Amino acid sequence: MQRREAATLAILHSFGILVFFTVAGELLLIQMGIPLRAFQVAGGILLLLYAIQLTTSPTTLGATPDREGGDSLHALVVYPLAVPAIAGPGAMRTVRSARLRNGLSQWR
Repeated sequence: MQRREAATLAILHSFGILVFFTVAGELLLIQMGIPLRAFQVAGGILLLLYAIQLTTSPTTLGATPDREGGDSLHALVVYPLAVPAIAGPGAMRTVRSARLRNGLSQWR
């Protein structure tokens, strides 16, 4: 039951992040003056740091949240699962590529 709740929360958070990036993320990055190449490099660095943390920390994904502590379940779901595992740089780039392919992107 707890795994199902964690998976549902991770998917909902990831969905919200990707919807935000689809709707406003591109415009936000344009307004901040961040070029596409810099976004790709930053995403790669984030993915590298995430991989290093997963391989060196024994409690990252193996941690079990307390049954009474809803905050620990939420914290476990949001960082290692929702961001950057599900809604990471690859997913954001896929959303961006789909927008570009459909002519909806302003970020070239």
